[in-house]
Amino acid sequence: MRHVVAFNPYDYPKGVGRANRVASIYVAGARLPAIGPVVTRMENKPVLGIVLRGGLLDGSKLPEHYLAELRRVGRRRGYLRVAREVFRNVESMIAARALYGRVTAPVTLIYGDHDWSRLPDREANLALLRGARSISLAETGHFAALEQPARVAEILLDDHGA
Repeated sequence: MRHVVAFNPYDYPKGVGRANRVASIYVAGARLPAIGPVVTRMENKPVLGIVLRGGLLDGSKLPEHYLAELRRVGRRRGYLRVAREVFRNVESMIAARALYGRVTAPVTLIYGDHDWSRLPDREANLALLRGARSISLAETGHFAALEQPARVAEILLDDHGA
């Protein structure tokens, strides 16, 4: 591996729950063993839109056709179970930070300046990843590819890893 470029790494507690109250309630419910399947089956386009817009500084950057595609894909067999398991295993993503010190490839961390992560979360990652550098995207939330697609493409296509 030549270089790691990570956009808004999700390795901190209460991530999507920081988006908005609907996201917090939805994710908390989806994580529950007994009622999680019921909660995820109840997801619909308006709720998904509210949750996702909580990850955008400018909620108008969530195109209606993209939201429709997410709903279409989300109805595939087994998808709801996978989504629940991702929510239920956030702790393992957080625990993986303990392995960051073993990363030897150059790392660039890119965060929207209005990401769900907080400055101490970002600084902790930089401290754990030797020689890592960080880029902050102005006027951007968690979903940088929706709010700054040209800048995201520029970073990914840069031979020097941003």
